[in-house]
Amino acid sequence: MLVGFNLNSTALINKDLSNKIWPDAIIRTGDCLFKSRKFQDAVGFYSQAINKKQGNFVYAMYQKAIIEGLTGDVSEKILSLKEIIKNHASSEYADDALMQLGDAYFEMDNVENAYVVFSDLVQRYSSSPMVNGALLKLGLIAYNKGDLNTSIKQYKAVMQNNPSSKEAESAILGLQEIYINDLGKSEEYVSYVSSLPGYKVSDTAADSLAYMVGVIRYNEGEYEKAVAGFSNYLSKYPSGINKIKAHYYRAESNTLLKKYDTGLEDYELLIKAGNSEFYTQSLRKAALIAYNYTQSFDKAYRYYDLYYSQLTDEDEKFKAATGALRSAFRNANSEGIKKHANIVVNSKKADNEDKSTAYYYLAKTWYKENNLENAFSAFASIGDMVNTNQAAEARYMMAEILYKQKQIEKAEKQSNLANEKNTAYPYWIAKSLILLSDIYIDKKDLFNARAALEAVIENFPEDQELQTTAKTKLKAIEDLEKQKTRIKTPSNNLMEFHSGGN
Repeated sequence: MLVGFNLNSTALINKDLSNKIWPDAIIRTGDCLFKSRKFQDAVGFYSQAINKKQGNFVYAMYQKAIIEGLTGDVSEKILSLKEIIKNHASSEYADDALMQLGDAYFEMDNVENAYVVFSDLVQRYSSSPMVNGALLKLGLIAYNKGDLNTSIKQYKAVMQNNPSSKEAESAILGLQEIYINDLGKSEEYVSYVSSLPGYKVSDTAADSLAYMVGVIRYNEGEYEKAVAGFSNYLSKYPSGINKIKAHYYRAESNTLLKKYDTGLEDYELLIKAGNSEFYTQSLRKAALIAYNYTQSFDKAYRYYDLYYSQLTDEDEKFKAATGALRSAFRNANSEGIKKHANIVVNSKKADNEDKSTAYYYLAKTWYKENNLENAFSAFASIGDMVNTNQAAEARYMMAEILYKQKQIEKAEKQSNLANEKNTAYPYWIAKSLILLSDIYIDKKDLFNARAALEAVIENFPEDQELQTTAKTKLKAIEDLEKQKTRIKTPSNNLMEFHSGGN
């Protein structure tokens, strides 16, 4: 029917029919084709209405621009929208055209032109339902340019312009991102939102927002700002629902900043607080800092020991026991050494080096307590499982213990064995030579005793400890030799006297 009507339109006499009904029918047909996504056909009908400039032809211009955008002809879309804005500024579609034009520029990353167009819409059509959409876009563009104050201004303007629930949600989220993520000012955000009619930020939400300021900085690797954020949160909410997390991540931030003392304070606070999701890790971190950085070995032992008691994973248990053992040794904690040395030597995770170190610490502890039997057994357990400085010392110490036990022959044999195996550790060879000099003195062999000490003096001129010890002992041998000479001299004179008398 419309086609026939179209063919005979020039013969129509009824002006209402030709000027109103026919253009409306043309546009409606275009709309039907548009909905069916027959865009080219729709454009044909819209163009007829536009050419006639009858009826709602500006609407047809707008619809044609939309189709041009949908079919990828963005340049034509922009030209069509500009024509509406320029020539039909009073049309009900002028604000829609500005919104579409701004969106087109925005999608093309032409943000400068987009900003101008959206601003034009807000200024020229302040009563338009498109204004809030334009303000949201202006806020986003300003934010992306780093102009946070302008962005805040645009989002707040939305909230003052009777926004829909969706528009209000977008504006509030934009403000939250700026105040929390960028400015770290949760209190200002909460204060502003709470001032809006119908809005209220709960205490729990305010707590979480203040905490998030630090979290965001931590996740971005800005640890100085993270510390400031968490510290601000803890000052505002000392008993807040996120206080445990805030203390932990402040400790982590300070540790990453190499502020170990400060980090340790928070870890220790969490340890003192007792069981929490961060308790075990706080023990581990506190132990590491106390041992490696603050060198508070009593604390290190206490935290490693507690950490060990919390674990089920065998790898971590072994690491904790090793840390506790080393800490106990550095702090001369005999009971701690005995406890964790036995754990280490019996662990399936321990290699020979781990076991030899544990036996060494145990042996030194027993020796200090004058339990020579246990000390000798522990030194002997090291055996040949490793060839380290500790193993070299162990070989020497076995000889020294035997000497203290008056087992002279065994001590001599062990000293010589130690010298054979300690070729890579000259210091312990020197110590064995000094011990051998004592053994030779006990055996009345001053010649070899002197030779052993002279070897030390000659070969270790830079070691003052060895030099002092060897020279002192050599002086003692010289004194013994003089005594021996004085004893022999009177005896010879007496014999000569008696011989001369006969």
